[in-house]
Amino acid sequence: MSRNYLQKMAFIAVLPSLFISPSASADLSGNVGLTTSYMPRGVTASDDKLSLSAGVHYSNPNNGAFVGFKAHTLGGESPYTQYDTYVGMTKPLSEKASFDVGLLSYQWPDNKAATDTRPSHGEEIFLTGRYGMADASVYHFINTPLMKGSTYVRAGIKKPLKNGITLGANVGHNSYGDSDEMKPLKALGIFEDYNHLQVSAAWKDFTLAVGAADKDNTWIKATKDPTVTLTWEKNFGF
Repeated sequence: MSRNYLQKMAFIAVLPSLFISPSASADLSGNVGLTTSYMPRGVTASDDKLSLSAGVHYSNPNNGAFVGFKAHTLGGESPYTQYDTYVGMTKPLSEKASFDVGLLSYQWPDNKAATDTRPSHGEEIFLTGRYGMADASVYHFINTPLMKGSTYVRAGIKKPLKNGITLGANVGHNSYGDSDEMKPLKALGIFEDYNHLQVSAAWKDFTLAVGAADKDNTWIKATKDPTVTLTWEKNFGF
């Protein structure tokens, strides 16, 4: 594990202490999960194989500060683990509306395919807004030579039913940036901007989802064919 990686993780871990009072009350929770395919942004990151996840989330209800960490196992020819670390702030606007702003760091320290253009880490800034049952987010890469300038935009809605089932719908658009490393790959059609749609039904700790993209691209693993996933995730407090 590189010294640069350890320095980044230490900085992100210490950053919340700059705006969270030690005496303030806080909420600490954890989660564990298992899914038939890990599908961030509408495409599989686990090569349509089982993916385990585990994480912790710390938030301060007094000032809205939060920090968290989550790990996902990723499949493929050379399986490895993705570590997500995030820090940010939640601000209420009204009883129904609020927004989050923060920084998200992806780490792949054991990715054997890492190169200068596909490094073992990447950072994004994000903004999420909520109003009632609806929410929308924007993620923008600010680091890594290949992905710098890439942007992902999504919007979703969730409707709880009286029988305990929650129905959901999510639509997203992923656009790749124009870095020097990305331009020739986009010209060859290796990386293509795409849209995706997903609908879901959640009951207790289980979520059944069906989604598809508007492109068939084996490199980014986008497919027009509907992909069905079943996810179990358990959240608990400490």
